[in-house]
Amino acid sequence: MPRKPRTTPPRQLDARQAGSARKGAGRVVNRQRRCFVISPIGQPGSEVREHADDVFEYIIKPAVEAVGYFVHRGDHMTRPGKISDQMYECILNDDLLVAVLTFQNPNVFYELAIAHAAARPLIILCEKDHPLPFDIKDQRVIFYDLRPRSLFSGQFKNELIKAIHELDNPESKNEVPFRPNLSPLGGMGEGFRIFDRYVDAISAGSAPIRTLQGGKSSMSLCGISLLSWHLLPDFREAVAEIVGRGCRLRILIMDGDNEALGHMLNDDLVDHLGKVREELARSWEMWQGLAQGHGNHIAVRRVRRGIVYHQLIMSESQMLYTPYRLSVTSNESTTIQTDSRSPLYASLRREFDFLWRRNEPIEARAAFRQPAPDKGAANAKAGRPAQHSGDGRGLP
Repeated sequence: MPRKPRTTPPRQLDARQAGSARKGAGRVVNRQRRCFVISPIGQPGSEVREHADDVFEYIIKPAVEAVGYFVHRGDHMTRPGKISDQMYECILNDDLLVAVLTFQNPNVFYELAIAHAAARPLIILCEKDHPLPFDIKDQRVIFYDLRPRSLFSGQFKNELIKAIHELDNPESKNEVPFRPNLSPLGGMGEGFRIFDRYVDAISAGSAPIRTLQGGKSSMSLCGISLLSWHLLPDFREAVAEIVGRGCRLRILIMDGDNEALGHMLNDDLVDHLGKVREELARSWEMWQGLAQGHGNHIAVRRVRRGIVYHQLIMSESQMLYTPYRLSVTSNESTTIQTDSRSPLYASLRREFDFLWRRNEPIEARAAFRQPAPDKGAANAKAGRPAQHSGDGRGLP
């Protein structure tokens, strides 16, 4: 049967965060989740290639596309560069992996071991009557056949769809299968993970949205504008979900009149400051509109005093932290995911709380500020001498 030629989109949609306030800032597009297939490929016209193509075309692709993923295999890659490097990037960063163990290909087992060591979301397929190695036998495997009746009924496609839905469940936890308490490949201890780029954090199970969904009683976000958050898939639904269960959301963005703003930007671009100020105005309107729709559960403040030089999303238990850098866009910046046990978490929590208090709206400060007691008058009335700080300034 002739096969349709396949086209593969670029590995990254090159979505750049609006409001990153640095070189190359642009727009985030809704990113389609990606599934990479670890599979024997074989030479064109060989039995292995024919089998691999049939499994891909009639079982994997229909199932994965039915739940909204883009699916691809190593031989579909068209970008310049080493295919092996691109393949490892997909194994470590794509949202879902499907491994086909039929024919017991050594390359497939090597790639499977990388996926297991990195605790990646993974589904294993193998043709019926093909023996599995001892170390794989206790793994959950979907055994398939390529008989016309099975393919026509969609039996194995439906089994794969069911398995994907189970992995997509927020309660699903990815662990290193041979040692559940072992830190995954790329991690630095329990609850700590470093992503080479912010876009990799999005690819790894949409870490920003998952962090947001983890908020129970409070959630804090800060960034230069955070305008790009409004363009992330499922963002508004996630906000409605956490607010619906009583979680309060605090937002900090830069004030367009902050004197430090111009010094935070890459000055290689013409009138970048003006464009960023326009983005900040739009972002303020969008966040304010979102806040008005959720009563007093969402509060937004502009940072006029101080600087926000990272993007941060923080719940009571975990955070995602992306420091801004002038040399690259936010999407290309290193991102750290950690939990509340980390000293970094405690440090950034203090910094956020300090900026939040420091940038309380003027009208709110005026409404809630109580006049300080006149200690001098009280001391004089009591016949006590005035108290001084001892710093030479005579401050009470």
